[in-house]
Amino acid sequence: MNNQKQTKKPKNENEIRDEYLALQRRLSGSTRRLDVILIAVFLAFIVGFSAFVFLLPDKEFSEQENRYLQTFPSASSDFHGNLWERIMAGKFLDRFFAGKFTEEISDYLSDQFPLRDSFVGLKAGSEIALLKGENNDVLLGKDGYIIKRSDFPNADSLQKNIAALKDFSSAERAKGVEVTTALAGRSIDVLESKLPALFDPTGNRFILGKLESAMGEEPYIDLLLPLKEKADAGEEVYYRTDHHWTTLGAYYAYCEIAPALGIEPFALDSFKRVVASDAFYGTTWSSAGMKWVAPDELHFFRYEGDELFTVTEMEINKAFIEAQKKAENGEVSDVPLESIPYLSEKANGALPSLYDTSYLQKKDKYSAFLGGNKALVRVTWNDTPRETLVIVKDSYAHSLAPFLARHFDLLLVDLRYYTGSVSELIEQEDVKKLLFLYNVANLCDDTSLAAIN
Repeated sequence: MNNQKQTKKPKNENEIRDEYLALQRRLSGSTRRLDVILIAVFLAFIVGFSAFVFLLPDKEFSEQENRYLQTFPSASSDFHGNLWERIMAGKFLDRFFAGKFTEEISDYLSDQFPLRDSFVGLKAGSEIALLKGENNDVLLGKDGYIIKRSDFPNADSLQKNIAALKDFSSAERAKGVEVTTALAGRSIDVLESKLPALFDPTGNRFILGKLESAMGEEPYIDLLLPLKEKADAGEEVYYRTDHHWTTLGAYYAYCEIAPALGIEPFALDSFKRVVASDAFYGTTWSSAGMKWVAPDELHFFRYEGDELFTVTEMEINKAFIEAQKKAENGEVSDVPLESIPYLSEKANGALPSLYDTSYLQKKDKYSAFLGGNKALVRVTWNDTPRETLVIVKDSYAHSLAPFLARHFDLLLVDLRYYTGSVSELIEQEDVKKLLFLYNVANLCDDTSLAAIN
């Protein structure tokens, strides 16, 4: 009995509670130390990256996103004068108190954040892993397509732009100018067959009804349906990673527009399709952050003699402007106004022809067509006199221009940058044909067309 193991007396509740409290006290010190370490590491990470934002030089342009980035904003408006004069003029810290500085500093921190592109890609991957099917309003579609959503287009802007287009067209027709309007569909409408299976496109279609209503009896070429039919049949008429139509899509648009311009389109087999780049990542890819999506091929449709085009960035001749002002003031100009060319070549305005291949080495490869966005560009062929077509347009016209240039000399006008009068341009250049070419999305977003004169 003496060797028999004694049975342990069960602990009462007070003893158990005391032991638990003692254990908590022993662990609390190490837990607090761990919490402090984690907080310190987190704060060091935030402070370190924030310091990098302010210490590193600002990046003005993002090749990945093809847009200008927010640089460090000013808390005060531009003003020439000393501090007291600035204060009296209400220009000291005025942007800060108006809230503009705060808005822009938020954009600045977002745009200039170190390793921003990597974090954007990480976010996109996590969103897709969570089965959301999209990131930054870009849908991950079928067959490698990524498509920009357009849930809330600006219907008011659309109506104002269309009203201005109709008024201008009516005025030019009264002067004997043949006016044609062609409207390209948004990628989300043309590529409906490529949308995710569970995505309902019905909400995106309301703007198409608004467009039809706004146009009313104004004739126009609807490029949405014919290109949608091609896309439904499996043809690549819009890029998978960009919002523009492909060169093939531009060709089909050319075929739709040609009869209205009184021309016969050249057959597809009269062009030699050249792969200009097999590594084109468009603006949709840049904003989506879906780095795993494969690039597009960018094609040139070449034809005999297309290397003989002269492509020049133009501007209104300063000598013409001066002589015109003198005439309006009743003064006599040294040179008669009618003998002065209305347009002159802009300084360094000579472009490398229809294709600027230097852009093929950059992120913005679509700008290889006509060298990208310019206010006013003239296209002529081999010094041969031909009828001139004025195209008031957005960037969809850039890949279409080589097709139309087989028939006409071109004057391409981008109202986002051109500040002159289009009506005066048409009159002074003795133009009898005018084409409006816009993508529906730009009619909703851009306000420059509303100011056309």
